[in-house]
Amino acid sequence: MTSTVRRIEAKFYKKKGESNYFDLNKDLRENKIIEICPSVEDVKIIQDKFDPRSAPILHIGELEAITFLMRQEISDIKFCSGDFGAIRAMVILDIGELAISLEEALKQCGLLREVEPKFSEAIFKECMENAKLQRIYDTKLIVEE
Repeated sequence: MTSTVRRIEAKFYKKKGESNYFDLNKDLRENKIIEICPSVEDVKIIQDKFDPRSAPILHIGELEAITFLMRQEISDIKFCSGDFGAIRAMVILDIGELAISLEEALKQCGLLREVEPKFSEAIFKECMENAKLQRIYDTKLIVEE
């Protein structure tokens, strides 16, 4: 989990309309989660790869995760997001195979649950296909070195 997600973004989940709060600091202390924190310089290198005229909109937590994936420090790792911008960025950077839907991640963990449509495997696949088409047709997605 990225530092930004742990510190700022992930605070609760909703169940039957109720907000249920959780403490990721405790999980971190108990080694239940691993926190990643790429350097500002590494994040900037990845951010600068996108053409500013057509760059996907990314939250800092997503940018941190994508930076970590691009550095390939851990093998056999996936990034789960229901955000089209993050999925699109991964396809543009040619690491789309490291993306996974929440529905599929839960399935692989043996936690079969119904998820919101934006987290479904069907919507995820649709986003992946749309991102691949955009990559084919839009030559201004990435800054060539």
